[in-house]
Amino acid sequence: MPVSALSSLPRTNYRGIQDVSPVNVAMPVESLPIRLPLFMGFAPWGSYASAGYVNAAGLQLLYGSDVISPKSKFFTHQSQFLRSHFTAGGTALFLRLKAPNAKQATFRLALDLIADKVPLYERNGDNSLKLDQDGNKIATGETTDGFRAQWRWVPVTAGTDGSLTFGSADVSVGTLVSTVDGTNSELIPILDGLARWEGARGNNIGFRLHAPTVSSTDPADEDLQNELGAFLYRLQVVERANASSSAQLKRTLQSESYVDFSFKQGTINLQTEKQYYAGKVIKPAYESTNPAAFTGYGPVDKLAVYDAHVLDTLTKLAARESEYTTEDIADPHQFNFLTGVDVAGNPYHTFVVEGPSAGGLLFGELSNLYMVGGADGDITPASYNTVVDEVLSNLDGSDVPFKDIARMPYDSVWDSGFPLDTKKKFANFHNIRPDVVVHACTQDVGRALNTPSEDSSIAISLRSHFRAMQESQEFGTKALRFMVVGQAGYLIEDDYDGLVPFLEFLMILATRYMGAANGEMDSTYAFGRGEQNVVTRYRDHNVVTRDPEVRNNDWNNGLNYTEYFDMSRLFWAGLQSIYEDHTSVLHGYINVCIACNLTRIGHITWRELSGDSQLTDDQFLDEVTARVTTRTSGKYDNRVDITPRAYFTDQDEALGFPWHLDIGMAGDNIRTVENLAVIASRRRVLEETI
Repeated sequence: MPVSALSSLPRTNYRGIQDVSPVNVAMPVESLPIRLPLFMGFAPWGSYASAGYVNAAGLQLLYGSDVISPKSKFFTHQSQFLRSHFTAGGTALFLRLKAPNAKQATFRLALDLIADKVPLYERNGDNSLKLDQDGNKIATGETTDGFRAQWRWVPVTAGTDGSLTFGSADVSVGTLVSTVDGTNSELIPILDGLARWEGARGNNIGFRLHAPTVSSTDPADEDLQNELGAFLYRLQVVERANASSSAQLKRTLQSESYVDFSFKQGTINLQTEKQYYAGKVIKPAYESTNPAAFTGYGPVDKLAVYDAHVLDTLTKLAARESEYTTEDIADPHQFNFLTGVDVAGNPYHTFVVEGPSAGGLLFGELSNLYMVGGADGDITPASYNTVVDEVLSNLDGSDVPFKDIARMPYDSVWDSGFPLDTKKKFANFHNIRPDVVVHACTQDVGRALNTPSEDSSIAISLRSHFRAMQESQEFGTKALRFMVVGQAGYLIEDDYDGLVPFLEFLMILATRYMGAANGEMDSTYAFGRGEQNVVTRYRDHNVVTRDPEVRNNDWNNGLNYTEYFDMSRLFWAGLQSIYEDHTSVLHGYINVCIACNLTRIGHITWRELSGDSQLTDDQFLDEVTARVTTRTSGKYDNRVDITPRAYFTDQDEALGFPWHLDIGMAGDNIRTVENLAVIASRRRVLEETI
């Protein structure tokens, strides 16, 4: 019983330790580039659920470098844009698309088991086998009741409804036949696995399974196995480039070459608290669930241990062995049914595992078992266009969080040469996101190079579709977050020999200027005026000299087009958005990009301050303004003046929970018209006026 605090007993009252050092740290939203495009494509690997934030190295880690390799079957016209974006120093959000008929590789480890007579062999006092002078086992000529087994490595089968029987397969009839009564064996599912992702790459991921003993090069820990009451098996993961390549060992996250595991639930080393149950340790050994520690995907998505089958089988095998030897096996899980030898390396008397010579599997440190059934699906150009069209048709109802500004903070989408109907569906991004610029081109790269008149015609169609949108019902602002770029050609001296829209080079310019990781425009790569917009990237293009009246129509229809800067080079004389009010600063493309970025900043400010009830009204408004000012200071290369204004309306004050934020953006119009006159006069007259 503690002494009363009121007692005068001489003593020290130990009050414990108080920590006053922690600071309430507000977690800022990470810095993002102004130009952060979203690209979509097929890939050999990776998630379909959301887009990955990647550079070229990150793309390789998450999806595979084949996405941007021109010689790869996964390369699409969008891949060329992504490839160029990375070359220009950008980062992007990449969404892997599900190709029709893509399949996940699988495996099922099953034991084909038959009760039968098994031969007996002469043994030494330590239970090891006696061998003749040629190293062969010496048969006694006798047999005993026991079990013969062969291991099978097969794909996970489909059920009657077509879905995989992953983790739910029943025991079925095997292929072995009893030599006693001719009965068939049982095929017992033991372990199922699904490759981490769909794709043929899963067929090149394999496993090495073995059962180490005390005599192995890296010996088993017999004392630990006795303590756990379970035999510890060993698994290694390998991967090959293709079916003709050699396997390469994949190390665990701890840089170990293998994982020890058991088939017994709850196997934990109490001294180290290390787990060994297969269902708990194999997947985490190769893939971290901590985003900060993520170094790549592991080999499997899911593993399913058939615990009931395992226990039933081991109980039966262990019981027969104990009956024959009269030595008790403390726990059935200590019986090694993988290779049929005990931890000392001695074969069992009543259980025989038949290897490759009899039709079974070979387990060991050099025996690779690859998953099977993985398929990339239909990844043809036509399939790609169809899949993208389907995605764009259902942005609002998609499981992919396209609408979430925080989870998918892309600022732009790019039509890299889709068919016309698909180009128009890019407008759906405008409908679901207030911060995204939609970029469209006039060329369908699956068709022949457009004529100039075809470019003009397609521009009219896109203009009509895009200008039907609205930016703001409150302010009555018409559509402006669109850009249409005409013309196309072929890249000069490049591995990619497909048709490339000139929009690609605009993307490169924008990436250099607005794609820095610090989120600021880099004045070194400023573009927008003629001399900064020179294009030298394409050959065999469709640029021709056109009359002013034709160019005027194209310009008024929202089309951006190049013309000749000198005898060989091309340039954009101006870069406009689709906005039909040419007197507005938002007619200029770069100003529209800034306005979209300010929308993102406004949303970030809300995320950071929403829920506040501590600050006074004045403090809160000051904080909102200060955060916008901090995030925009020095950001836009002196192109605009930013004036944030946070305030409460009368209704805001009455309700108590809302506030208003207006971010003023004062900039300049794009200057595209020079009214030129040459004034001729006599020198004498000029001199007299001086």
